[in-house]
Amino acid sequence: MILFTASSTTLQFAINGQFPGELQFDYMAWFAFVGFVGGFCGLKCVGYFVKKYKRESIMVYMLATTIGLSALAMGFIGLRSTLADIESGVHLGFHGICDNE
Repeated sequence: MILFTASSTTLQFAINGQFPGELQFDYMAWFAFVGFVGGFCGLKCVGYFVKKYKRESIMVYMLATTIGLSALAMGFIGLRSTLADIESGVHLGFHGICDNE
């Protein structure tokens, strides 16, 4: 289902001429190849562990771990970006409730 959605969206962008140039097609081919190889290796590795341990819950644990690590990474990146903005004096948009300015 995800492959269908991504493919149809990519096709719509291509039909509308919204790819900025030939360089984008090089990136598209590279990412498609890496995505295919990664998906194939992931499928084989997860299938191996599910057959070895006879537990399909391994997939749930792997997904939960991935989501948890992603949440931690995004929190860290957001905090680092906010601290860099504060150090460089960027206005973050905070003001008092009663301020007119």
